[in-house]
This record gives sequence, structure tokens and C-alpha cells, in this order.
Amino acid sequence: YVFRSNMSEVAFKNETDNLTRLYYEDLFVLGEKANNIRKKRFDKKVFFNLNRHINPTNICSDVCKFCAFSAHRKNPNPYALSLEEIVKEAREARDKGAKEIHIVGAHNPDMGIEFYANVFKAIKSNLPDLHIKALTAAEVDFFARSSGKSYEDILKIMRDSGVDSMPGGGAEIFEERVREKICKGKVSSKGWLEIHRLWHKMGKKS
Repeated sequence: YVFRSNMSEVAFKNETDNLTRLYYEDLFVLGEKANNIRKKRFDKKVFFNLNRHINPTNICSDVCKFCAFSAHRKNPNPYALSLEEIVKEAREARDKGAKEIHIVGAHNPDMGIEFYANVFKAIKSNLPDLHIKALTAAEVDFFARSSGKSYEDILKIMRDSGVDSMPGGGAEIFEERVREKICKGKVSSKGWLEIHRLWHKMGKKS
């Protein structure tokens, strides 16, 4: 489905057949093939990213059956960090060598897109060398529904506040019958894909 927008039906089938074969490949053989591709492109160079996760809150209005993070389920200790606490954690991470801050959290009705926009602006103004990867499509959908804004409105606020890229969280399983059972109320598979499509249209990566 993701590839359909820019390739023919035949090319799409060939691509999905190739991707499907990866699931049946021996892990060690797959690793060797991947390593050969890396060596052809980069010789002996190896790349990694030093990243710090910051989860501003675990108070969530959704109740996904698989979640052990939300204070509504197995976690008995609800919390919500302040803007100052988040910036402090980002600074400490940067001082230890982090190049990227990954900010995702729960769907807290008391922490809207305006709060997060202020967080992103504060990090960019105090720590401009940090890459901000933030907010899943599920969070974008939650902010859109709770504020009455469109997906595009929320994404523009993110972009203009300093978000550099989006993570892929909130996808879970795209089959709607399964999604209805495990995370009813969360962004639909169609909505998830639309949010990422709009983000890419803005020239951003996810």
C-alpha cells in the first residue's frame, strides 16, 4: 500500500515479493548480505546514532491492550514533566554526547500541541545542535482531535517549532479488525499513513 502511489501494479508486486522473501531468509545469511552491501557503499565505516528518549508523560486517555507504559494500566505511577525538566534532560543528554532527542509520550489531555511546541522551541533555542525526532502519528491524530485542528495544522506547528523528523510509533498493526481490538480509539491505519504522507510532502523525514 505504501508503494502504490509512485509505482505500477507490476512493480509493486515485484517489490512486495522481494520484501516478503526477507521474512523467510536465514538471519545469519541476511546479516551477511546486509554487511556486504554496507562494505560496498562505505568500506569499513560503521554509523550509529547516540539518541536520548524523553517521555514527557505517561498519563493517557487511550487504553491500548498491549501498553505497559500508560498510568491507566500496569504503571501505578502517573507523571507529567514540566518544560524545564524536559529541557534539563535534553541538556544532560547533549552534554553526554547525544546528537538526537526522541520525544514521544502518552495522550495526556492536559498537555496539548501548544505545550509540545514550547518544548521544541526551548530545546532548539538552548541546544540548537540537537536533532529533534518527536511525536508519533498517533499523537498527531490525538492533538488534531482534541484541538479541532487538521493534521496539516499540527504538522506545521511541529515543523515551525523545530521538529526535524518523526518516529514511526503508533503503527502497531494496520489491519483494522485487529486494530479495533488492540487499540480502539487510536489513529486509524489510513490516518497514520496520511499523516506521514503530509509530513513527507513538507520535505521532512520519518
